[in-house]
Order: sequence, then structure tokens, then C-alpha cells
Amino acid sequence: MAPSTSPKTVTPAKRKFCEVSTVTLLVGKSKKPFHVHVNLLCDASPFFKAALAGKSKESSEKHMQLPEDDESTFELFVDWLYCQRYEMLPDDGDHEDDGGDNTDERFLQPFRLFVFADKYNVCKLKNLVIETLFVDGRGPLRGPGHRAIAYAYNHTTQGSGLRKLLADWYAWNIDLGWYEFQDIDAFLRQQPDFAPDVVLSFAKNLKWRHKQIHNPFAGDMPEEYKDKEGPGLQE
Repeated sequence: MAPSTSPKTVTPAKRKFCEVSTVTLLVGKSKKPFHVHVNLLCDASPFFKAALAGKSKESSEKHMQLPEDDESTFELFVDWLYCQRYEMLPDDGDHEDDGGDNTDERFLQPFRLFVFADKYNVCKLKNLVIETLFVDGRGPLRGPGHRAIAYAYNHTTQGSGLRKLLADWYAWNIDLGWYEFQDIDAFLRQQPDFAPDVVLSFAKNLKWRHKQIHNPFAGDMPEEYKDKEGPGLQE
């Protein structure tokens, strides 16, 4: 019997992580160290690419400080870098009519992550956060309260996909009871862009001819929620 002439299966060489350079990022006021592969940071963010792939001090020393960033948010960012995932905190089940403050932390986490990704122009992560919020908004769970809304509006600019999503959620879900909360007047005064966004959303989704209101959370996620590129850090 003639010997088999089938080509041998060649197993690709395993990547040697010892040959991939890392950078130490000291995050927050406590300077918590994170050791991250440079290539992942550069692929994800033009800011980190400019800082780490050139001839800057950070590039030569493989050391960088991010004192203004939140440690827990950066940890979520690193998890996304390596695993390409993000999940919101589970609902605590407390749906008491308190203006939504009991759910704020659940939404503050993705809002902080979105703002971080916007700051460093990590577009893929921004859109993942938006998609996660959109899917959550289709369910029966309680939406963001005033503190979370204020954070989102204070840290984004007009036209942000996050603002559009939040305005659509409120336009679709709030009822007259929302206006009875004790702090509603003060909240609307402090966030002058929020009420016009909600009114615009309501008008946009209202179909007068058919006397129907279009549910923005039915079907596929609107393209307008996606942010192609944020303002990033100014040079």
C-alpha cells in the first residue's frame, strides 16, 4: 500500500505573550496599577496609539498616568479590551416610586463607561454600551433616575447617541406621575437640554396620520444612537 500523500496539518505557532510589550497605567487618585498590552490599547483608541506608539515619554518608559479616570470604570474597559464584552448590573428589584434614584447606580456604571470611551475615542466600546442600554430599554425594568440622567447630560454634548437614547426612553415610558415628583422642577432647571430633547423625541415618533406613537425600542436599534467618533481629548 502506497504511503499517504495527504499534507500534514501544521499547527500555527502559539503567540508568545512574553514578546508583546505591556504598559503600566496608574489610574485614579490612588494610582491603581493596570498592566495592559500596548497593541490592544493602540488598536482600540487613537489617543493611546498616539501616546504609546510614538516617541513620547509614555512610549519609551511604558508608563502612563490617568489620574482623572475612575478605577472601576477603567477595569471594565480593560475587561472589554481582552474579552470584548460588557453587561449591566442586574436589576435590584426595588421599583419604589422614588424618582428612580434606587436604580441610578445600575445606569451610572454604563454611563461612566460610555463617557470614558467617548473621552478616548473608543468607538467600538461606546456602541457596545449603547446597544446594551437599548436592549435593556426594551424590557420591563426601571429606567434611569434623575442623578443618572444628570450625569449623562453633564458629560456629553448635544447630538450624543446616549442623549438621544435617554430622551427616547423617557418620551416612551414616562406618564403624568413623573411630573409629581418633588424635585422634578429643580431637575428640569438644572438640565435645560433634557426637556427639549424629550419633546423632540415625542414629536419625532408621533404619527399623526395614523394616530399612533412609534415605539423607538421596537425593532432594530436606530442608527442615530451610534456614535462614530466622539470629541475625545483636546490637544
